[in-house]
Amino acid sequence: MYSKKNQDPLPKEEIEVWECESEACIGWMRKNFSYEVNQKCPLCGHTMKAGKRLLEKSSNPHKR
Repeated sequence: MYSKKNQDPLPKEEIEVWECESEACIGWMRKNFSYEVNQKCPLCGHTMKAGKRLLEKSSNPHKR
């Protein structure tokens, strides 16, 4: 029987992300999943700034 509870947690690492600059929005995305240099928030359309988050490692098969 398979269960998510039996799986080992994925390793975490510091990942570069885009974070929405709007105080009212919680939007963010991984930089390696974006093609834009000046990213706009997909949720509210506000500008986004570069940041870092401790996230589970995930590879992007569509490299830039």
